[in-house]
Amino acid sequence: MLLALACGGLCGIVYDCIRLIRVILGAAEYTTAGRKLYSIPLFGIGSVHRPGGAIRQRIHVAVIAVGDVLFGVLAGCIFSVFLYYAASGCFRWFYLLAWGIGFLVYYFTVGRLTMLSSEVIVYLLRVCVGYVFYLAALPIRLLARMARWIGRRMYQRVILPLAERIYVRRCRAYTKRIQADLHIQIRLSEKGADSFAKLEK
Repeated sequence: MLLALACGGLCGIVYDCIRLIRVILGAAEYTTAGRKLYSIPLFGIGSVHRPGGAIRQRIHVAVIAVGDVLFGVLAGCIFSVFLYYAASGCFRWFYLLAWGIGFLVYYFTVGRLTMLSSEVIVYLLRVCVGYVFYLAALPIRLLARMARWIGRRMYQRVILPLAERIYVRRCRAYTKRIQADLHIQIRLSEKGADSFAKLEK
C-alpha cells in the first residue's frame, strides 16, 4: 500500500514535468494568480502573455494531447513495474486505489505549489528573454530612428529643393522652346503673307 501511494506521488511528479513543458510552450491553463501575473504590462516589452491565432491554438491542442498520451504511457509503465517488483505481478484493486489516492494527494498539495512556482519561474524567464531581445534590438531601433531623421532632413534640405530647381529649369526650357516655335511660326506666316501679296500684285 505504501509503495502504491509512493508510485502515485511519482506519477504526480511526472505529470508536473509534463505540465511544466506545457507552461513553457504556453499551452497550459494558467492559475488565477498566473493569469494576473502574465497580464501585467511591462515597460518596453508589454505583457508576457500574447494570445495567438487559430494555428497557435491548434498547436497548443496538439501539445496537450501528446502530453496526455505520454503521461498515460509513463503512468502505465510505472504501475506495471510496481506490480512486477512489489506484488509479483498480482493485481489487487486496492493497489490502484492507493495509487490514485497518492496521485491526488500530491496533485492537490505539492502539485499546486509546484505549478504556481513553475508559472512564476517561467514568467521570470520569459521576462528576462524579452528584455534581452529588447536591449539587443535597442541599438538597431536607435539607428533606424537616426536614419529616418537623417533621411527626412535630407529630403527637406537637399532632395526637395533640388527637385524644385530641376522642375523650374525644365519649365523654363519648355517655355523657351514654345516661344521659339511661336517665333518661327510667326515668321513663316509673315513670309507667307508677303509672298501672297506679291502674287496678287
